[in-house]
Amino acid sequence: MVFCGMAKPIHTRQIADETTVVDAPLSTTCEWCGWSVMEALLGFHVGFWDYVTFAAMFVIAAAFLVVVILILGLPGRIAIARNHPEADAIYAMGWVGFLAIVPWIQAFIWAFKPTTVVDIR
Repeated sequence: MVFCGMAKPIHTRQIADETTVVDAPLSTTCEWCGWSVMEALLGFHVGFWDYVTFAAMFVIAAAFLVVVILILGLPGRIAIARNHPEADAIYAMGWVGFLAIVPWIQAFIWAFKPTTVVDIR
């Protein structure tokens, strides 16, 4: 049973001395206070600026995720661009290094290591 802000049940109504519980959709409003079920669950009216705030939070979270993905793949992309012989290992270490910061830093430094390959034949 859901209660509105004044602790009156939204889903109940009095019919000839019996209380009947009704499964109401979220758009149902309380006959006593006029609040919808969603407003009663949140405790406040959800207006235009609330939706703008939710959208802004979603955009910020998505941007944060994109930045994290770009930073984690950075050592591997640098190693590939420099034709590093161990570019695949650096790429993997860059992604696995997010669990602890130190391996990511090592992969970043390793990506800039000179890549002179000496052929001893």
